[in-house]
Amino acid sequence: MIKIQKDLTAIPSSLKADAVSIAKRPAKTTHERRMQVINDNAYPPASQSRNYDERYKTDDIKAALNNIYHGKCAFCETKSESMHVEHFRPKRGGYYWLAYSWDNLLLSCPTCNTNKSDVFPLAKGRTKVSFVNNGHNILNINTLSAGYDQSELPLLVNPETTTIAELGTLVFTKDGNVSSNNPRMSKTITQCKLHRDALCQRRKRIWDDFCREIKCLALCHGQNKVAFADSIKGIIMSFKQKAGDMDSEFLAFRKYVLTSGWIQDEIKKI
Repeated sequence: MIKIQKDLTAIPSSLKADAVSIAKRPAKTTHERRMQVINDNAYPPASQSRNYDERYKTDDIKAALNNIYHGKCAFCETKSESMHVEHFRPKRGGYYWLAYSWDNLLLSCPTCNTNKSDVFPLAKGRTKVSFVNNGHNILNINTLSAGYDQSELPLLVNPETTTIAELGTLVFTKDGNVSSNNPRMSKTITQCKLHRDALCQRRKRIWDDFCREIKCLALCHGQNKVAFADSIKGIIMSFKQKAGDMDSEFLAFRKYVLTSGWIQDEIKKI
């Protein structure tokens, strides 16, 4: 997981709730669905929600999220052919009114989305909101989450609002496993199963491939330590570039490798 920057003022047109926007489609249709779930005090069950679900999956929303997340899952940082629009606060887990809120929508792979499900533990009580004659809340429906975060203290981490300090608690091993001594980060790892075997293997492969390149260079250059050192610089530079490329998968792991001392220790072995 890495820090994601989302511009909360760049709301996709279909999600807007101001009078000018909802006077025409697609915002009008989405707003109708939004007001319906608010009036019903619940999001429809899966068997009856097709017309509701399609409103948070419109092309402008998916395109915006894909651009912000560089096509990667908010939690595990992998790319998938079938990415889901995920609700950080679950629409059927007590937050029906946020089903079409820009600050509540993330991009997620199917596996993380399924693992997270409607689970949303809190350190404090759940927010209770009334929209009766409250136009202010409706107009700000796309940016309410920051206030909820302060009053509820979610025990899961949102990559859009997480702090650098929290991200700094991620610890990886050379076999690709991940853990954290931060309770929120640890809970997120466990809930989304960010230590599942498939992810560990893919992260491990990144490190193994790097080590393999170093060993190949050592064989090629033999006793020519100057040439070997120059080649190593090139490999490290390439690794750093990928670690800084937002399109790369597993940036958190790549950056950890660069700061962990693993590279220096590996070179000393040769």
